[in-house]
Amino acid sequence: MISKAIGPKVLLVEENNHLFNILKPCFSNHNVRLTRVKNISEILSILNNKYSLLLLDIHLPNSENQLMVKRIREENLFTPIIAFGPRNSDYEIESFRLGINIYHSKPIHCKLLQAQISQLISSFEKPVILNMGDIRIEISSHSFFIFNKRIPLTYQEFHLLFLLIMAEGNILSKNTISRNFTHNHRDVSYAAIDTLISRIRTKLRPHLEDTFIKTEYKLGYRINPKYLKSFCIEKLVD
Repeated sequence: MISKAIGPKVLLVEENNHLFNILKPCFSNHNVRLTRVKNISEILSILNNKYSLLLLDIHLPNSENQLMVKRIREENLFTPIIAFGPRNSDYEIESFRLGINIYHSKPIHCKLLQAQISQLISSFEKPVILNMGDIRIEISSHSFFIFNKRIPLTYQEFHLLFLLIMAEGNILSKNTISRNFTHNHRDVSYAAIDTLISRIRTKLRPHLEDTFIKTEYKLGYRINPKYLKSFCIEKLVD
């Protein structure tokens, strides 16, 4: 634990102290309670203990950490995850596929990391329910329903879809999506955004036509306005 003050509980997965020693100064003056664990096999039960965020290094194809992230999302645990890795678009795209929320390119930038953590935790805890006719979005559980059937979206897919819906039919450029998706994280690639859009369309296709998310040539993406006619905030709990 880095601070005795009450604050978000952050879990770091690492076998040695290298990353812990790098991160410690980032949190020394903030109300963040950082816990380091070595045993990945215990992560699932630990996450059920109300950790606000998970931090890990993801640097090797098919690494144990990657497999662990996949298992977490398969268990429908939506704890936000920030992964550290090399400046490489292939790793970034793979992190999106796994359901990692933010890919933070090394070297680690403390101020950027602090902003990312604050943004992730605050957005994760907003208990909002949105209605779009036969479509229902539950923010607190990161759930997307069509005709009361839950669509299995990863956290990344859900977050991107949420951004588009909240734009209320306005076009979002890839640059705008990139900046909002990871709190101004400059390393998010347009290719990763295209990949997420394709995956979302595939999952929605049995229930919605592909034009639910419209591609505006050379401009960006938007939600088809015809689906937004009944859009409203059904419930908002402070």
